[in-house]
Amino acid sequence: MKVAGIIAEYNPFHKGHAYHIRRTRELTGADYIITVISGDYVQRGMPALMDKYLRCEMALSQGADLVLELPVAYATASAESFAMGAVSLLDKLGITDFICFGSECGDLEKLSYLAGHLKEESPAFSEAIQNELKAGHPYPLARQRAIEVCRQIPGALSQLEEMTCDEIQSLLNEPNNILALEYLKSLQRRHSTMKPLTIKRESSGYHDTSTDTELVSATAIRSLYQTGELSRLADTVPSSVLEILEREYNRRFPIFADDFSMCLYYRLLMEKERNASLYYYQDVSKELGLRIYNELPSYKGYEAFCMHVKTRQYTLTRINRSLLHILLNIKGKDYQFYSMHDFIPYIRVLGFREASSTLLSAIKKNCSVPLITKMADADKRLNTCGRKMLSQEVFASDLYRKMQENKFHISLPNEYTERIRIID
Repeated sequence: MKVAGIIAEYNPFHKGHAYHIRRTRELTGADYIITVISGDYVQRGMPALMDKYLRCEMALSQGADLVLELPVAYATASAESFAMGAVSLLDKLGITDFICFGSECGDLEKLSYLAGHLKEESPAFSEAIQNELKAGHPYPLARQRAIEVCRQIPGALSQLEEMTCDEIQSLLNEPNNILALEYLKSLQRRHSTMKPLTIKRESSGYHDTSTDTELVSATAIRSLYQTGELSRLADTVPSSVLEILEREYNRRFPIFADDFSMCLYYRLLMEKERNASLYYYQDVSKELGLRIYNELPSYKGYEAFCMHVKTRQYTLTRINRSLLHILLNIKGKDYQFYSMHDFIPYIRVLGFREASSTLLSAIKKNCSVPLITKMADADKRLNTCGRKMLSQEVFASDLYRKMQENKFHISLPNEYTERIRIID
């Protein structure tokens, strides 16, 4: 039995994702495809356009055999933590042979070479990055500039002589390349036996808002929902996904960051009233925390405040994640605690295909952590780390669900009564 793993958000699912699943099966000859998806919040630091159960249905309808949830602490984290959480999850299943991810360059050899030299920072490289950060550069640019400096220092990164600065910068400038590098670094750090494969991203780029290409980005599709141009969806998503979108539109989605505007303002206001230090939250430095406090009188909404707080030093994604972590009460010490317990203390199933019983049996036999299929049984099966992580997940999902209920005037099952998705 061959098993391939895919890490994704499907926010929302589109034809490029369907191509990724199909191509992964072709390249690996996999009998089963497992997808690990973000829950109700995503890596760019925003709530997902639609809930995890709808996105799970979409993935299953397009060839995924099993859909697992990436815990919110990792789903909303930096690329490095996001990748380590997802790779650890696939690794702990004990049956995953391949991990297949997209990249703009499509060159696994180059990506692996660079990842191998970046996975352990030398003291000189770490110092160079800190110097660039102190100069006011955001982390992505600081790392690029530090590489240029350290290539000239013996023992720092001079071993990267097989790649030019332009080649390195081209790899570090694209979002899927960056995630690909982090997946490879995580595989190497875990000494994982999973074999990596990359598929070159075709047509539109990650941030491309054009809908005139055959494979349209999730960013472009989200913009159609924001502008109300829904008639153009039919050409951007598979037919089975379109059926789900049409069925649930204005019933369970779309959800936008601004729907959480008052929730976030309340959290920030309470923190300021208590004179609490925001830098305890993940991704919030002392300087950023002070800026958030100082700019709170200018608050006019979630997304507007993100743009208002943004500076040359702090990227918009960094701001998004920082504010989301404050909203969801995700602190830096949580990551430290989880890393001490090897990152993933349980694995939660969101859905599967009926024909995947052999796959599930193999996972139950080989998985090194509890596999959660019934939330009612979860607490007694988990250790302290697992209970903390699951509690964090339930809180985040309950907040999202309540936002759905208030916005669309419906009643939805909670995390303990929602059913696992099973399709033929």
